[in-house]
Amino acid sequence: MVGQGLTQGQSIATTLLVDTCREADLPPYAHNVAKSELKRLKKMSPQMPEYPMIRHYLELVADLPWGKTSKEQIDIKKSRQVTYKNVSAQFNSAAIE
Repeated sequence: MVGQGLTQGQSIATTLLVDTCREADLPPYAHNVAKSELKRLKKMSPQMPEYPMIRHYLELVADLPWGKTSKEQIDIKKSRQVTYKNVSAQFNSAAIE
């Protein structure tokens, strides 16, 4: 079932990518974008410069933890204070030297 100039290996890789994207719990918008990019990838020759970029993009999208949350609480105010303190300390030490 190889068509449109794809080799057997490319067809298998594309099929695996389709399955991976299907198994990822993508939200509707991300699903539509991934579906569109998969269509582009299937029509594209692997020698085209965009081919690996689209493939890697789809792999990244499929690997993101969609719908998964952690119990970790992130305190933005505290993070900002720590970052500002560290940057200020580095700036002041650089100014002294």
